[in-house]
Amino acid sequence: MIFNERIKAVVNDYLEKEKMLGSKLQLIDDSIKTISEIVSLRTDLEQKKTSLENDKKIVASIENEQYKDLSEKVNEVTADIEKKSQNKEQYSDFFAQLTELCLSVNLEKNTDEYGQRLAEIINHIDTIDEITRINNEQGTNYQTTLKSFPDTDKLLEAKKIELASLKQEIVDYFTSIGSTPDSIADVDRATSNIATVTNEIAELNKKIQVKREHLQKLNEQTADIIEIVQQCEQIINTRLEAINKDLDITNDNVEQISFKYEFHQEKYRDRLNQDFRNHFQL
Repeated sequence: MIFNERIKAVVNDYLEKEKMLGSKLQLIDDSIKTISEIVSLRTDLEQKKTSLENDKKIVASIENEQYKDLSEKVNEVTADIEKKSQNKEQYSDFFAQLTELCLSVNLEKNTDEYGQRLAEIINHIDTIDEITRINNEQGTNYQTTLKSFPDTDKLLEAKKIELASLKQEIVDYFTSIGSTPDSIADVDRATSNIATVTNEIAELNKKIQVKREHLQKLNEQTADIIEIVQQCEQIINTRLEAINKDLDITNDNVEQISFKYEFHQEKYRDRLNQDFRNHFQL
């Protein structure tokens, strides 16, 4: 009876701390996931850097000014093509994601200011030429009609033709100096690759930086986890002290009873190791 009454007295305080501890442990899981993502991105980054350095060495071995001029032009045109192609793809992806986002908003639940503002924004989006809202018996949907930009498309095709011409000039140059087909292929590939891989490295560095900042925030949020654990243990020990005090009865007919809080480190390690084995066997 004494034990049960003491437990009732502690349960609310302890459950509150336990809930806080659970949320911190979830943040640690997020940290582990983020670290794994950073490691993967770093691996990709190192591979890209190695590829870039090899390509630069191949290109650097060609000292002729004619080749340098052609190489610079190839890099410029390749970067221009990459940028225009990326913008065209982003234009298409943007509207696909925008319509999905609009469909995720329940316009019927817009009684407060947030909901009303969302409705205003979606109504404004409906005025965009590329998007048409369709309401029928099946519900609300969107039809996307992307615009075409002939001038940009024509320029993109012209850049691709220019790039092919520049590459052929490089091939002709190496042919004129008696280089082997393998050498021509290596230099041609390396020249085209430099601009692309440089852009990819820059993007990977940005992603890694974002992940690092996210990890830093998670670390800050879990910095007090040891303190919470200690508070949980303090609550337990304080209550056990009170229970043991009530149970400290001097009577020959009553056996001495006391409670002690212990953490079974060995059992914990065994279970943790088993969890690791189960995880990596999947």
